[in-house]
Amino acid sequence: GRILPPQLQREACYLGKFYTAEELMQYGGVDTFLRIGTSGTQRPDLNVGDIVITSGAVRDEGLTKEYIDACYPAIASYELMLPMIESAQARSLRYHVGITRSNDAIYCGQGRPVMGYLPNEGVVEHWVNAGVLNVERETAAILTLAQLFHARGGSICTVCNSSITQKVGVSQGIDDAIAVGLEGLALLARRDAEKERAGQK
Repeated sequence: GRILPPQLQREACYLGKFYTAEELMQYGGVDTFLRIGTSGTQRPDLNVGDIVITSGAVRDEGLTKEYIDACYPAIASYELMLPMIESAQARSLRYHVGITRSNDAIYCGQGRPVMGYLPNEGVVEHWVNAGVLNVERETAAILTLAQLFHARGGSICTVCNSSITQKVGVSQGIDDAIAVGLEGLALLARRDAEKERAGQK
């Protein structure tokens, strides 16, 4: 198979990138997808600039419901996750491994009222109490589609804002996330080559 070079994902291509992922899997033979991007946190033990390596994602968005029932889990490929952890450790970075929440709305969906309107005032506490580390928009779709179509999916995000400390660092940690992702992919490629030489899948 082929490894898709990581791309920093932007809001403008939120839907288009998943259509592209489908086409790359179906027609291009790509079998590995890694999201490298930014996220927010609502936990006191995570800081702006920390790295989050996703082990699984809450599918609190709408796109994946078009593909599979809501109870289907979004799980990261361990083959992709482990090299990311090793790369972060080698760089002595502050990193966390755990659950990411993907949702559609960055305001009400993440506990921010709009003109005084907030339909679910307990949304932040609900997911923090459940152990969610960070929140963003894309990871659940990448993991779900990768699983459904027999590919490997993963996600590594920097924390760029904290609703606890009110600190914002739009680009803080992104270079670290990119470096960890690229080094992790290189390690994965070497392991894939070793497995192929050994006749393993």
